[in-house]
Amino acid sequence: MDTLGITDIDSSVAAELILLFNPEVALSGYESSTYNSTSGDAGCGVFNMTKAAALDPSSTVDYSIMDWFDSPISTPSDKTLQALCPQGQSCYLVEFSDAILTSADYDIAIFSGR
Repeated sequence: MDTLGITDIDSSVAAELILLFNPEVALSGYESSTYNSTSGDAGCGVFNMTKAAALDPSSTVDYSIMDWFDSPISTPSDKTLQALCPQGQSCYLVEFSDAILTSADYDIAIFSGR
């Protein structure tokens, strides 16, 4: 990951310290209050969370800075989305922020976790 310029940070405390001294860092990851310590430019994406859940007004974390949200396509109500997935593979729905959608030629993305 070093050759790609990616730093994997295990601890929220360490992440917040890194953000304090490196405000140019861009973040993607799982649900975390660390995102409350970032600026709007730092947020990239959040894994395993729908856009609706991330932007729920009752959330204690501000995910509005994120550009994308990804979640597994797994529930029976996702039949339309499941039809777009290769047979037998785990797929994920990527939903984009409203800011991204204003200039995008797409609405969603689907990728295979395989």
